[in-house]
Amino acid sequence: MKTLRDEIGRELGELAGSASLCWNLKPEGVFDSTLAITFVDSALEAILTAISERLPKESDFNELTDSMSLMERAIAIGKNECLTEVKKRLGVE
Repeated sequence: MKTLRDEIGRELGELAGSASLCWNLKPEGVFDSTLAITFVDSALEAILTAISERLPKESDFNELTDSMSLMERAIAIGKNECLTEVKKRLGVE
């Protein structure tokens, strides 16, 4: 299964390549794909970092106490499982 990291990275790569077609007068020479990839990788990391920083922390849901009802425990466990799946799909585990 492809992660969102893979999908976002592919989209950013295509955008970087497409941007070279936006010139009114086409530039001459060789497109430096290695440099373009470093820009894409940098943008991808910035995007994933911004997303990761806004996700709740697992510790927010790990506080299972004896005073919790079964429903509260089930909700906390479900939130952790959901958070784990989101991180897995983002590729930021």
